[in-house]
Amino acid sequence: MLETFFKHPLDLKDAYALHIVGRLDRGYLMETVNFVLNNGTFTESLNALFFGEDLPYEELTPLFEKVCREFDVTPFSQKDAAFHIARILFARGIAGEVRLEKVVKYLYNISFQLSPSPEEDMGKYLDIERIYGAHVLLDDTIGNRFLNEAAAYAQLRKTVVAWLEKHTAK
Repeated sequence: MLETFFKHPLDLKDAYALHIVGRLDRGYLMETVNFVLNNGTFTESLNALFFGEDLPYEELTPLFEKVCREFDVTPFSQKDAAFHIARILFARGIAGEVRLEKVVKYLYNISFQLSPSPEEDMGKYLDIERIYGAHVLLDDTIGNRFLNEAAAYAQLRKTVVAWLEKHTAK
């Protein structure tokens, strides 16, 4: 699913954020390592990670974390990592690079997964309750000739833009 949302190859910071929230798989991890190596950067940790491709994923992740430290990729809390991912994906959705509706569903799942009380989350963990509400309204309009799909999509975009303005450092 990542290929539909993120530009490839992933940079270390984006890959690290995905790792922190449990969404970085082996293929994207190795793609990131190959990208860094192919750009002429070499460290012993990168080399070990590259040649450890067949190791169990649980053994790769400490090596990946070491590589991130070597490249001064700032450690994320889970919440900071989730917000980093949300900012990237919402910006790409607003730019029309990816479908905004799919981004909302993906981020809602992350919010639900990371929330301390998932049964009542509804997007609160990532402060996307309003976005999720606008998304539900859009879903309700699709195929319903009495509701205005274009207006609902415009409301979703407006809500995402407001979120980005609130959660992007100036």
